[in-house]
Amino acid sequence: MSIIECVIKKKYIKDKINGIRALLIRGSFFLFFTLPISSFSQSYIQVLDSLEHELTLTQVPDERLTLLSAMLQNTMYNDLDRSYEIVMRYEKEALGTGDSSEIARSKNFYGMIASVAGDHFRAIAAYEEAQSWYEALKDTFMLGMMFNNLGSAYEFQKDRENSIRYFQLAQGYFQKTGNQDWIFYTKSNIAGQYMVSNRLLEARNTLQECEVYFRQQKQWAYLAEVYISLAECAVGLDGIEKSVPYLEKVEGLLEYLDMASLVRFHILKCDLLIGQGRYSEAEFHGITARSLAEEYGVNKFRMDAYQALYALYKAKGDFERSLQLHERLQDISDSTMTELIDDQLINVMTKYEVREKNKELELKQKELEQSQYQKNLFITLLALIGLLLIGAVWFTRSKIRSTAALSAQKILIEKSLSDKELLLREIHHRVKNNMQVISSLLSIQSRDIKDEKALKAVNDSRNRVRAMALIHQGLYTEDNLRGVRTTEYITKLCNSLFSSYRVDVDRIKLQTNVEDLIIDVDSIVPMGLILNELITNALKYAFPENRKGLIKISLKERDETLFLSVADDGVGIAEERQMANEGSFGMKMIKAFSKKLDAEWEVTSEIGTHVSLIIRKYKVART
Repeated sequence: MSIIECVIKKKYIKDKINGIRALLIRGSFFLFFTLPISSFSQSYIQVLDSLEHELTLTQVPDERLTLLSAMLQNTMYNDLDRSYEIVMRYEKEALGTGDSSEIARSKNFYGMIASVAGDHFRAIAAYEEAQSWYEALKDTFMLGMMFNNLGSAYEFQKDRENSIRYFQLAQGYFQKTGNQDWIFYTKSNIAGQYMVSNRLLEARNTLQECEVYFRQQKQWAYLAEVYISLAECAVGLDGIEKSVPYLEKVEGLLEYLDMASLVRFHILKCDLLIGQGRYSEAEFHGITARSLAEEYGVNKFRMDAYQALYALYKAKGDFERSLQLHERLQDISDSTMTELIDDQLINVMTKYEVREKNKELELKQKELEQSQYQKNLFITLLALIGLLLIGAVWFTRSKIRSTAALSAQKILIEKSLSDKELLLREIHHRVKNNMQVISSLLSIQSRDIKDEKALKAVNDSRNRVRAMALIHQGLYTEDNLRGVRTTEYITKLCNSLFSSYRVDVDRIKLQTNVEDLIIDVDSIVPMGLILNELITNALKYAFPENRKGLIKISLKERDETLFLSVADDGVGIAEERQMANEGSFGMKMIKAFSKKLDAEWEVTSEIGTHVSLIIRKYKVART
């Protein structure tokens, strides 16, 4: 077993121990599957033995498939190894019947099991295979289910754009079938993605639609989930006090909540009561949230619960308990970092194994060429010795064989290139995800920083990490893996910074005039960080006291030179502030990256501030 396989096996075992827990980290709703989840209180082993016995008593294909489906239902969240064994039996039985719908269902089952095990790449592959079968069957409802499951699989990879896209596709198919329940289940899933993407207004609007429907349909468990999510939106948009009406509604529906939702509810209550100075009641909810989170075992909820208790004891002045909780938070954070290191190790080892496989492929190709050469030479000798007619026949056969070998080589090379491209996309994807984890860790750390200067430095670092993450996101979503499209990258960077500093787009307008280029990754990274600093400075200093204004960004290529400028019509830079900024980290970084790009830059402050760069050392990626 290779090192990378050991790391993956370790992660699989951890997910297997957690079982269903890994599936429940959702903004508002769980992953909806096409079969119900059996009660954990029921002895699944007894049920499984009974079903296995019934299976031996019948040879009717439909009855056997029904029994195997029930066995999957009882093992999927209890015994993954047994589930894999049963789904293989199900697929074999389905293939034996020749029933396309049952074959498609077996692919879906395999994707579900892979998703529970945390192997979301295999889950996506299985769902896409099932999708192809359902497309051939023209089964609109099950196509909606497959897109819903694909949305959930991409959600676990933290690929928010693809997750929302697939959930919206699923919603469209459910609308075609007229299935109102699933229309609103997918709306809930979309709202969850809006929440984790900090698109809280869109999330709240979508959740309010779901609230009306679930209340009318008396679907109390889903309604309770909606109220918790609306409370979390209210906290983010309007402050903790605005969550009170929703939390009061949840209190009447507690019996319908699962463990994950109970943790979220008690954390919200704890935060609310801390703000009201009702520390004893807050302590009850904080301790309850911690106990549930520890039993649940998912790091995200454990960190949130301990953070709530930490805030409580800090507010009470109980610094001894605060210190203990802070140490526990650090332990959980270290555990999360260990998982991150595992992911990084997989990336490194994947690169190594790709290189080794490429060497092996080159060696085999040379051997194949040598073998073919010898074969052709032998055939040519035989043709010279034999009669002219026999020689002509052998020459024709040799040519056919040569053509077949070349075709095989071409297919092999094309497959190798495709595999390498897929691996590169995955590497950039994981780098982007790792940077998002770093950004999240900085965000958590910033909550306890009181010094404004330190807090500003941490937030600036978060924005720089995001600027680099956008580059890797552009690399794995574009067809050209060597470079990033400037128009899309600069637009996303501006949107990210406007969102980070909560800029009112009606107050500060943005005007871009960017030439559509694909810049090599070695050039776009320093350019992106320079742009990040310049736009950040404009947003922070150019428009004080709610002053309205305009920021202009321009990027043009002329005569193998890039002309980049960032201008605003704000208050400009005072001479003393300009001198102070000369020694700042941001200014040092701009100078360092300008030197790397062999760029000349100039700052003028006649009307607002205008920074222009003439970049001579860069590389345009060719498609």
